[in-house]
Amino acid sequence: MVSKEDICSVLAGFDAISLEESLDSALMNRVEQKFFFSKDILTNILEYLKRSMVVLEIGESRILKYSTKYLDTKNLQMYLDHHNRRPSRYKLRFRTYLSTNHSFFEVKQKTNKKRTIKNRIPVDSLSQDQEMVKKYIAQFSPYASSDLLPSMEVRYERITLLDTNSGDRITIDSSLETEGNGNKKKFNNLCILELKQSRINRSSLVFEAMRKVNVRARRISKYCLGVTHCYDVKNNLFRAKLKQIEHIENREQKVYAI
Repeated sequence: MVSKEDICSVLAGFDAISLEESLDSALMNRVEQKFFFSKDILTNILEYLKRSMVVLEIGESRILKYSTKYLDTKNLQMYLDHHNRRPSRYKLRFRTYLSTNHSFFEVKQKTNKKRTIKNRIPVDSLSQDQEMVKKYIAQFSPYASSDLLPSMEVRYERITLLDTNSGDRITIDSSLETEGNGNKKKFNNLCILELKQSRINRSSLVFEAMRKVNVRARRISKYCLGVTHCYDVKNNLFRAKLKQIEHIENREQKVYAI
């Protein structure tokens, strides 16, 4: 398996941007494409993307740690909306940048026009009982704070890249750990790449790289992945993807180098 040292070595060849520059280029209204693959090919993909991309660096680190704590209803309605392919759905979450200890509350909406709209505010604590969080939930979602409970925590390491030519934003998450309902699950070999664009452009460098390693775009949610492993819940529409992820974790899937 590719080591963290191997990944850091490749990332050292990228030009860097600061957190402030990264936030200036954030796409809060966007289209998203997701890809998942084995960590065994991550360094090859990064080498390919290096030609026109820069990497987010905070405190001399280019692999940053995150923690995301999700809220959901008692019956996991937001998970079920995703599983049942409801075209308009939401995720409500607290995200903490562990490298800087900054936290935000986010409402992420997937619209029936296949766009993703994200609204967020900085917060001091991870509680939906804060007055401003209650108002934010009411303003940007169909839920009430009183109907929500903490449902899942997902911890991971993230690489954030920005394409200096197209403005595309790319995140690559690995070392996922999920915890909820008294259960835990760790994913050692899975990588999730998310491409964020103002409008879809399949001639982008990311699509080019993914074609070369024979990885096609497939919807995947870290939240839903955690719920399927930590709760006894309906997951039949996810089973093909869960099987593929199992093969990746067991290193049973063929990988293609660029």
